[in-house]
Amino acid sequence: MRPFRQYRAGFAWSAAVAMATSTFLSPVAALAAETNTKVNLAQVMKRTVLVFPFDVPATVGNRDEVRGLLTDMAVSRLQAAGSYSITQYHRSLPTVARLHLDQQLTDADVTEPYAEDNTKGMKIAKLAGYDAVFLGSVDDYQFDDAQKQAKVLVAGRLLDVKTGKLIGTPVTLQAASTTGGTAKEADRALEAARNAGQQLMTKLVPVTDVVT
Repeated sequence: MRPFRQYRAGFAWSAAVAMATSTFLSPVAALAAETNTKVNLAQVMKRTVLVFPFDVPATVGNRDEVRGLLTDMAVSRLQAAGSYSITQYHRSLPTVARLHLDQQLTDADVTEPYAEDNTKGMKIAKLAGYDAVFLGSVDDYQFDDAQKQAKVLVAGRLLDVKTGKLIGTPVTLQAASTTGGTAKEADRALEAARNAGQQLMTKLVPVTDVVT
């Protein structure tokens, strides 16, 4: 039987090796060792994107519905690409709220509009620690009473927070609803926005980039 002192020494050596190993492991490997679980490296390496809600003019009667639809479409498309980790912006996000409370962000910073230029979105995303930012807007809205048709002009862009440069090419396009029938303007506006949003995000996040 080994003396008690030898057991103590063996234990101490094992503990020292374990500590040294965990010290030099990467954060991902260390996490896996501590939790005894597999870590999805692809998930860890995804770029974090702060997605701001679309700016929609007051001329759109159901602007909140149109904003929600377009923003949801942007989030879904970016998530489907498989290379981004998405967070939808809201001024009540803990990080943003803390920055606002600490007066690093002003009232104007945390409220719409967000897409008039890149300054506001970039400032918030940088201070909050995101890799990229998405900004979108409805730049024009028209409704033809005679044709019962809505048209929306949308714009969107992705920006790298560190460099301030565009990721890909910014997109601006117009789409319309169907005509005729008895549908109300609000329904036509949503239809036009859906058509525009689909085309916008398809161009902004190409199909070849989407994981199927």
